Amino acid sequence: MASKSGKLTKEHFKTWLKEVFYPNVGSRSVLLLNSWSGHCPEAVQEADSKDKEIHLLKIPKGTTGKIQPLDVFGFRIWKNFVRHFSDSVILLNGDLNLHMRNNAIKLHSLTHNQLSSPRYWDDDRGG
Repeated sequence: MASKSGKLTKEHFKTWLKEVFYPNVGSRSVLLLNSWSGHCPEAVQEADSKDKEIHLLKIPKGTTGKIQPLDVFGFRIWKNFVRHFSDSVILLNGDLNLHMRNNAIKLHSLTHNQLSSPRYWDDDRGG
């Protein structure tokens, strides 16, 4: 579901809680939220699932890029790989427009492939 403006609203957040989050978490869970005003405790209470005990934690304003788990351990690595590849294309004067939709999809597919290498697996997964 998308908004006409393309921006997440409090109602979208409540819909996500009801239709995605609550059905897929256990009876006791932690929900880590950033400081966006739509991620307010009131929205969580309004969308409350009576059979779930949810402990809310909030990332302090201005620190999301430094401590949000996906920003620190996922997206940063992903973005660095994409930036390295696109910089290489530019430096080598490659005849490739990375802003075209199909090329962007290929770049992200390549990134996924490379970051899925056994080199990045935990020891207990065989790598």
